[in-house]
Amino acid sequence: EVANRLKDLFNAPTYDQAVERRDQLVKDWKTEFPKVVKKLENNFDELMVIYQLPEELRKRLRTNNTLERVNQEIRRRDRVIRIFPNDLSVLRLMGA
Repeated sequence: EVANRLKDLFNAPTYDQAVERRDQLVKDWKTEFPKVVKKLENNFDELMVIYQLPEELRKRLRTNNTLERVNQEIRRRDRVIRIFPNDLSVLRLMGA
């Protein structure tokens, strides 16, 4: 239930709807999950910074799929190279 309600919160189409969903979660969970409520209240603006971006970019940028793909590619290349002679060689690999 907690995961589903949080997903619903983070998938809100607008910032105002996210605030409404947050307020309902706080009301429902205040006694049952006080740590979750406290973190949600204290960090809500940081969690919802995605709403400052244009709507067409939100879905792509709110997930970490792009970052995971970059890390996967670096690991794939690292397995071939194995030992880097210096820091610049690592940076060149990451830039490639």
